[in-house]
Amino acid sequence: MFDPKSGSPRTRQRQTAADCWVAMTPAEQKSVLIDEFNVTAQQMRGIRLEQMTNDQRRIASDYIRLVDALRKYGYEIAFSQVERVRAALGRK
Repeated sequence: MFDPKSGSPRTRQRQTAADCWVAMTPAEQKSVLIDEFNVTAQQMRGIRLEQMTNDQRRIASDYIRLVDALRKYGYEIAFSQVERVRAALGRK
């Protein structure tokens, strides 16, 4: 969709998402991250890490970013899959 006021729907959507994020309390942010993590972890099921497609690599990258963000809030992810995904993506 094109927004004639802003001229760019993507920029407007990003601002709105960022504004919402900043307005959230840390507990609300953590809750959103946990929800996103659960969805992404569900998408990771069945992915053979050695033979990932580009879309699967994107999902895996999202997974690692969410794990890192949750760790920032003190939420420890104790899944061995996290390290396997990091290795498959060539990350430490």
